[in-house]
Amino acid sequence: MRYAQGGGLTDERRVLREKLRFEAAERFRYGDENTVNPAVCSAKVRRAQRALSQNKRRTHRSMTPPTTRTWSRRGHTPVIRVRGRARRRLSVAALACYKAGEPSRLIYRPCPDARPDGRKSFSWNDYRDLIQTAHQQLGGPIVLVWDNLNTHLTAGMRRYIADRDRLTVFQLPPYAPDLNPVEGIWSVLRRTTTANRAFASPDDLITAVRRGLRQLQYRHDVLDGCFAGTGLRKPS
Repeated sequence: MRYAQGGGLTDERRVLREKLRFEAAERFRYGDENTVNPAVCSAKVRRAQRALSQNKRRTHRSMTPPTTRTWSRRGHTPVIRVRGRARRRLSVAALACYKAGEPSRLIYRPCPDARPDGRKSFSWNDYRDLIQTAHQQLGGPIVLVWDNLNTHLTAGMRRYIADRDRLTVFQLPPYAPDLNPVEGIWSVLRRTTTANRAFASPDDLITAVRRGLRQLQYRHDVLDGCFAGTGLRKPS
């Protein structure tokens, strides 16, 4: 079954999602400790009854900076000058972890553009290593919810999942990124850490992204806000 663009959300729900993402970015930017109103988590969905629920998503960060709100003197258009090769990028995969009665967690794994094997994206081995890291840090059974990326469906990944009783995997519906809270995390990152900034080198980009993700790891209210933006109900 194919879902409509936006995961089947109504226009009103999409507006609410963008509002929540924007508010989360503002809280993260200014260090506001306000928590998210749990009343926005109203949608009823089927969910796995396991110790942990996780959502995974991959993103790319390029040398060309995203733009966001800024200011300038009247009559002068703000200009961001970018140095270096715009095609250099950094890939990042992340797990947003939610468990009833526990603070939300963020586990991530960066992958620079330059790799010994010449590959420019995550392989199934990289995702396997990320899942193993999550097992070590969380110490319990994992319910992994992710999309239908071809790397997630490779024979090697299927064998890895089948051989582990403590790992249960569900696929998100096609064309439904709005159901993935990690999309909200990338949105917050674009509006704060990497916004309006020209990176001098790939190392500068990697350092900035790592710093932003480390800060988000301690902002449980922002992680909860990203989950609330999906309209899903947290595991109980």
